[in-house]
Amino acid sequence: MVLPETDVEDYLISLTMMLVDKDPDLLRCPNCSNVIERLCDCEGVGENNTVAVPLQKKPRADEGNDELAAHKMQHRFRCPECSQDFCGSCGESPYHEGYTCEQLATYRSA
Repeated sequence: MVLPETDVEDYLISLTMMLVDKDPDLLRCPNCSNVIERLCDCEGVGENNTVAVPLQKKPRADEGNDELAAHKMQHRFRCPECSQDFCGSCGESPYHEGYTCEQLATYRSA
């Protein structure tokens, strides 16, 4: 039995997305599903070594808080396709400025 071409395409897209979701170095934009590669794990790195664009031009909510600054440096991404700002850890869009993923979850459940 031969599958119709549209079914084969749907299968290949589903398989690709499944592989992307399992790879810790690949992220999907929650807005447009564009695949973004994380170029390093950035743990403890002081410079931006991901495809994320640092958006530090205005006063920062994480100023003086090392935990928030580290979370933002490691998990904040901007999609190069649609410019959506999002968290690469929890998928929150836009990125949860001023909170870690855990802090945001606690705040929302209170």
